[in-house]
Amino acid sequence: MLAFADDIVLIAPSVEKLQKLISIFALFCRSNDLVINTKKTEVMLVKCSGALYVDQVQLKQCETFKYLGIEIKSTARSPSHVLYTRLK
Repeated sequence: MLAFADDIVLIAPSVEKLQKLISIFALFCRSNDLVINTKKTEVMLVKCSGALYVDQVQLKQCETFKYLGIEIKSTARSPSHVLYTRLK
C-alpha cells in the first residue's frame, strides 16, 4: 500500500488478491466512519482483466493516472506496476 494524504494505492499480484485488499480496506473504512468515494476511485489492471468492487459498486477502470505528480500507465513494463487501485 502507498499512502499520502487522502490518496491510497493498493497493489496486488492478481485481481483476486486486489479484490481482497479492497474489501479489507472498505471494512477498515466502515469501522472508522470513513467513506470510499467510488465515483473518484479508479482501478488499473496490467496484463489481466476483471471487475473490482467496493460494497457491490463496480469500480471504473483506467489506463493511466497521476500519483504524486508521476504518471503511471497500464502499459508500463516495470514489475512494480502489477496491479493497483487509487482510492479516495
